[in-house]
Amino acid sequence: MVIIIHIKIYESTLRNLKKLAMRFKVRYTVVIRAAIRYFLENAPYKFVFRKPKMYDKTRSVSLVITPELDRRITEYAILQHTTKTRIITQAIYDFLKLDYTKQYGAMLSETIEEFREKRQKEEKREESGKERLKELEQLPPDKLIQVSFRCETKLHHLLDIEAIKEKQSISYVVRRAVVELLQKYENNIEEVKKLVEKESEFSGSVLVPAKMPVEYVARLIKLANAIQTTKTALMRIAIVEYLTQKGVLDEPKGLKGETIKSSSENNDNITPNQ
Repeated sequence: MVIIIHIKIYESTLRNLKKLAMRFKVRYTVVIRAAIRYFLENAPYKFVFRKPKMYDKTRSVSLVITPELDRRITEYAILQHTTKTRIITQAIYDFLKLDYTKQYGAMLSETIEEFREKRQKEEKREESGKERLKELEQLPPDKLIQVSFRCETKLHHLLDIEAIKEKQSISYVVRRAVVELLQKYENNIEEVKKLVEKESEFSGSVLVPAKMPVEYVARLIKLANAIQTTKTALMRIAIVEYLTQKGVLDEPKGLKGETIKSSSENNDNITPNQ
């Protein structure tokens, strides 16, 4: 579980954060989290918000933090009768003024903390995957079970268009895409890793349900565990690869001015081999 906080930062401050991030070869959000931890560890008894004299525009930034860090910010904000946003903003301004040695120490601690959290997530995902595989072993390999993944709106529309063109269901197209992905990359781990690095641009909030044979779900989970990613990420990759091969993804024709009737309810009993 993570907490997302939205804050506004002056553009000049954001530029300085990004410069510092490039210096330490990390994302600028990592610098912000390091700034917050450093500020809380050295927090003054009496908090005074010192707003800098800046006249440039502000940018909205989304910051992902752990529940533990959110709790510490909240407790200090309540104690000082101020807001979490002011605490975070002041932490950023103060951190940018620190000398390199102190910045380096804070960044090193934050990088270690981030690595520890990432490893915990990976271990939890691996354990969850193993439990799911045990459950799947009890089912017939060709039994269709419900799966789902999330993607961006455009990708979902293109998937729907392709299903209509093929006169099949979305489930069928997803199954075809997954089968082709497994055939091509199941024994080529390094290549699929490269695809995973570019996969995030296609993630989104649209939930796409589908039905898939137990055998393919199990193989997806095994491949996901091998490259330390998720089953849903591999399903998105499969769709992107399939639509690119079909020439649909690069030329999204049919999206303008057309009403697309979803085909997700038809032909769900068709398997990729039929």
